[in-house]
Amino acid sequence: MLMPLAATAEADPLLGAAKRYSWVRRYAPKLLDAFTFLSARPHDPLLAAIELLRQLNRDDRRGLPDKVPLGHLNQKVRKLIAADGKRDRRLWEIATLAVLRDRLRSGDVWVEGGRTYCPLDAQLMPSPAFAARKAAGDLRLGIPHDADAWIAEKQRELDFKLKKLSYRARTGKLAGVRLANGVLTIKKQHTKVPKTKVEAEKWLILDRMPLVDITDLLADVNIWTAFSRWFTHLRTGDEVRHTPAILGDGTNLGAKRMADASAGLTERQITWARLFHIRPETYKSAPWPQIREHINLTGIYDWMGKTQPEGTFRPLRVAKEKFRGTA
Repeated sequence: MLMPLAATAEADPLLGAAKRYSWVRRYAPKLLDAFTFLSARPHDPLLAAIELLRQLNRDDRRGLPDKVPLGHLNQKVRKLIAADGKRDRRLWEIATLAVLRDRLRSGDVWVEGGRTYCPLDAQLMPSPAFAARKAAGDLRLGIPHDADAWIAEKQRELDFKLKKLSYRARTGKLAGVRLANGVLTIKKQHTKVPKTKVEAEKWLILDRMPLVDITDLLADVNIWTAFSRWFTHLRTGDEVRHTPAILGDGTNLGAKRMADASAGLTERQITWARLFHIRPETYKSAPWPQIREHINLTGIYDWMGKTQPEGTFRPLRVAKEKFRGTA
């Protein structure tokens, strides 16, 4: 029982398809006559093979001529077709139809007049038609074709909305918001928000956030906080040069997978950094620069209801004063 199973597993799929050749012949000639196929490749041997198939079907010939197109078939299929010393018409036709199917799926070959499997440039507006519409001002883009006009329109729209918001804030018409003596007060909300709404807002925020690689994000955080200087070398005291090594250790990705995800780093470099720079004592020291940066943010003191000490960094002061003056 094992021998037939092994023979079936090792058999080429082309041979299995050739056994249903009579069933394929029911529709293949009508299919080839009904459609005209085009290709992005000049002098494509597949189109030449399809044209030869049409001619053989019209002449009702069963054999193949001495010269047939084979450039669309790989070397393995060519050897299989000529295994008996003479090219097999059934195998050649089945293999050609299989290549036609794959090329249609990839968009490399398409049907004339079709819209599904046509190349990208066929879906574009012809250059003469675009030039004529542009000259007539009829591009139908849905926005002003003049950039300055579009910017001016958006500025007027933004100015109107800001004035409307300012008026509603001063007159107390904003729910939970009050503006008095240049101070904006927002009432704390105690209502429970449905979980579905929270999920919807979460995905809305995520869609608006830029897609940033985690390695690039870690590099930016290191520029802001300089936490990498706390991961010192065990012997020399030099700081670590490869932050992906820290990321790989924290995510358990391993040196090899982290090297594959990082540009310009090898597995050996990441392994070396993990051996000599990443230790329990360096992990204890590294969070302090980030905590210090969080404390220096103005918003932290406002949330705590305290006054920020003089001399500390206040990155939000200018934005807050500007907002108050505008409102």
